[in-house]
Amino acid sequence: LAVAGGVATYATTWVERLVLESVTESAERQKVETQLAKAQLDTLRLQLSPHFLFNALNGAMALIGSDARGAERMVASISDFLRMILRSSAEPKVTVERELALLHHYIEIQRVRFRDKLKVNIDVDDRLATAMVPSLLLQPLVENSIRHGIGPRASGGAVTVRMRADGDMLRIDVEDNGVGPSSKRSKQRGTGLGLSNTATRLNHLYGERYSFETSSAPGGGFRVNLSLPLEHFRESASETEDLLEVQS
Repeated sequence: LAVAGGVATYATTWVERLVLESVTESAERQKVETQLAKAQLDTLRLQLSPHFLFNALNGAMALIGSDARGAERMVASISDFLRMILRSSAEPKVTVERELALLHHYIEIQRVRFRDKLKVNIDVDDRLATAMVPSLLLQPLVENSIRHGIGPRASGGAVTVRMRADGDMLRIDVEDNGVGPSSKRSKQRGTGLGLSNTATRLNHLYGERYSFETSSAPGGGFRVNLSLPLEHFRESASETEDLLEVQS
């Protein structure tokens, strides 16, 4: 009996050790997978910065001969915009308020170039200010509309950004009245870097709990429809300070 009891104790200890090692290995594996996913997200987000910078600097260079002061203002705005990106580079998600502040700087850059030929409408419920969205989500979508939809039109056009709560989901629409996806100049707009990176990042962050669709807008133009889980951030003192710093 004593021998049997000792064997049973040894077997139990051995099983417990195996379970503990399995749990530890699983935790380590999950930690590594999480780190890899974050690295992939960071890479995707960082790809957008030089992509934006290349397009923006090209716009500034085009202005040098005809509007030197405008080009100077544009470069200053680019500097402010990139500074904001660096502040949020370590955060996979930010509040809608911060994301809209970043978008505002981008729009100001484009207005130097397009002047009165570009109109951007922001339709966002104030109650969504603390909702969480992927950082650098809106700028590539709006850039896609301006570059491929509004840019080719001599008369310019408008881009509209809408956000609304729909139950436990956050609906985001970015729509333009530009040349539309059927144009030869914009036939690839549905597979551009900004759109493809956005779709990949959403898949990393939300798995199957999101939708991302592109389509022709009524009457011409292009539309992107997003649906994300509605998550609110409980504002802390440090976050309030960050928001004030970004908006200053």
